[in-house]
Amino acid sequence: EPALMAVFTDFAFTCTARGAARDYAKAGVPAWQYWFTRTYPGGESLGAYHAMEITYAFGNVDPMLPRTPTDIALSQV
Repeated sequence: EPALMAVFTDFAFTCTARGAARDYAKAGVPAWQYWFTRTYPGGESLGAYHAMEITYAFGNVDPMLPRTPTDIALSQV
């Protein structure tokens, strides 16, 4: 089951993101990729799931979720 999840993740997210970044680069448009691995305190069993990074973007840490000073600092980068 974990191997199947890894294959699905690579197929659905990683490969398509890399392909899009290559296409942008070929067109002369800057493109960046990132690997987000932060998990919520106490939520390690969930891992860093799809779109989790959004709550950290632009200082937008959700006040209803558990957080530490590290989470707040990460959201301000």
